[in-house]
Amino acid sequence: MDLGIVNIATTSTGYQAGGRALNRYRKRQLALRAKLQKKRTKSAKRRLKERSRREQRHVKNTNHIISKTATSRAAASSSRIRFRAASDRSLAGCRRSGVNSCSGSSRVQAQRMRACRLWWWW
Repeated sequence: MDLGIVNIATTSTGYQAGGRALNRYRKRQLALRAKLQKKRTKSAKRRLKERSRREQRHVKNTNHIISKTATSRAAASSSRIRFRAASDRSLAGCRRSGVNSCSGSSRVQAQRMRACRLWWWW
């Protein structure tokens, strides 16, 4: 399974989860955030926090649906899943030395560790 931006997930069986709908949603949210940020009121800041949480939930749910679909199709065809991100070279150290060896900032390190766990999970 390849993970990307244009197509969020692509499997060797031909399943492609496009990112177009998610990108359109993010673009719309960007416009609404800009509108709220321009007001600079207390209620606008509160609404921005709500909107941020809502967008996170939407993206999380979309990713969940995509991964559930991909894994159920793999289970139906009795095939294994292997995740490969676009920057596969950045994960090379993780695969060689173990999960705890990833270096970088805390956010990047957490992402790499999650990717390593996904890599070794299947």
